[in-house]
Amino acid sequence: MYSCPICAIEPSSHSFKIVNSKGNAYKTIYYTCPAECTNWGTDGIIAHYNGMLVENGYKPWYWIVDCKNFGLKHTLEVTTFKELAKLIMLHSDSLKRITIVNANIYIRFVLGIVRPFLSEHVQSIIRMKH
Repeated sequence: MYSCPICAIEPSSHSFKIVNSKGNAYKTIYYTCPAECTNWGTDGIIAHYNGMLVENGYKPWYWIVDCKNFGLKHTLEVTTFKELAKLIMLHSDSLKRITIVNANIYIRFVLGIVRPFLSEHVQSIIRMKH
């Protein structure tokens, strides 16, 4: 199982974890809550996400993005969000859905910024829940 070296030292550094039952051979569900991250270094975040997605292989995956407490300071991390969009595209063949919960005006702004980096397929599987 992938282990982020940054999160090994400080577990709250990045928020990207598997939430479905262990050993599910049919799909993987990831959960992230950006406001819970304590380390916003772009390289570390990308390495963490990529490590987990590479480990997932070609198994279908779903991503729940919880925008609880997502605010202006998170919105300003434009470089991180652009790099995440590029990473998602590398793993988009097996991506089935992105569900954004607790959506707010800030995440809508971020989506507007990253949309040009996402394929039509990825854009079509994004669902927002308030």
